[in-house]
Amino acid sequence: MKVFAAILLAIGIAVVGCNRDEASSDAQTHLTNTADVTAMDPNTILFTTPTLNDAIPTTTQGSRVPADCIQLHEDDWRQFELIPYSLKPDVDAELADINTIWDGHSVPIGDSGIAFNEVHVRRRIPNALDISMSLAEFEMLIGDKTKPMTFFGYNEILRDVHAVTIDKLTVYAHIHKGTVTALAASGIVCPRLSEFGWPVVG
Repeated sequence: MKVFAAILLAIGIAVVGCNRDEASSDAQTHLTNTADVTAMDPNTILFTTPTLNDAIPTTTQGSRVPADCIQLHEDDWRQFELIPYSLKPDVDAELADINTIWDGHSVPIGDSGIAFNEVHVRRRIPNALDISMSLAEFEMLIGDKTKPMTFFGYNEILRDVHAVTIDKLTVYAHIHKGTVTALAASGIVCPRLSEFGWPVVG
């Protein structure tokens, strides 16, 4: 198995007290109702996270979501992931864009937390990793058998995504043709991570 040095991409943000759906602020939201459509003023829509990853995986067409499938909110995809140190300039650029959202587009929600009236979509690193590793090797590394994963509301599993739950932490990898292109975790809670250093693993 290839040994590599990586940095933890500190992008996951704790937004305490916010729902996972797009939320409106305490200000009045003007709605226009028709028989089939509810229109909302886009200026009143708030997001629960300052950033999203653009590289959402496709689903396996015709697949079904089994009872043991691990489900993740689509917004949480690759919010905490391993990135090679060689891509640190791209990471720094992404964090700078996220800081712009934090500094200029944060909206307090009473005493319950913070939401955002804009979101930065990360596109600079579509494939974070290029590690030769089979599913069997990944399961050996993680110490458990993986399960399929999908997003809440999807009726098919994500293609080439394999996940395992360890206590409250979900670790998942995108493994395409024997190559790990993304390795990430969900369930990590942390404040604004740009205030921290670069923890090195590997």
